[in-house]
Amino acid sequence: MWHKLTIVVPKVGGSSNDGNAENTKEFVAKTLSSLFGGATIQDGQGVWVNEEGVLVKDDVWLVWAFADPTNGVTVLQDAAKTLGKFVKADLSQDTVMTSIEEVHSVTFW
Repeated sequence: MWHKLTIVVPKVGGSSNDGNAENTKEFVAKTLSSLFGGATIQDGQGVWVNEEGVLVKDDVWLVWAFADPTNGVTVLQDAAKTLGKFVKADLSQDTVMTSIEEVHSVTFW
């Protein structure tokens, strides 16, 4: 079974960020490319509700890669955990989302 691993990278870091969100995104993309042969970067927007009940919108990058069936789920889980923790620390975030999805079919032409 193919899998899609996605790491959500905020475009703006937390309070102690030194403006390196672009570098963080590039590191994640390079790591996924090295592990899985390539990656895709998409613009996105994450939303959440703050303590005052206000919907907050954050611009993000979705950095994702397909992993073929020869990559075990453990490799995906390790990559998600390692990169998620890296992004969280590097950009001073409270939380960072990663996901691993099953993909029934992938075709490269």
